[in-house]
Amino acid sequence: MEKIMLYSYINEKQQSGYYERLSFDLNGKINIDLLKEAFELICGKYETLRSIYKYKNIDEPVKIVTTRSKISFELKDL
Repeated sequence: MEKIMLYSYINEKQQSGYYERLSFDLNGKINIDLLKEAFELICGKYETLRSIYKYKNIDEPVKIVTTRSKISFELKDL
């Protein structure tokens, strides 16, 4: 399944059906630091959320699982 997803990404050069961006609507008082920490804990637990693929300038794609679970976290106050 992962090879199919990577192949689709490389060949379509656009968002494929396998790519999912998460977006949440939250109301009320929110502890942003705690929310970010919780998400980092989840990423730390599941290696698939920390996986990247090297595929340029090599013969076969290589899956790399990072050891760190730091994530990109963007907050938009609407």
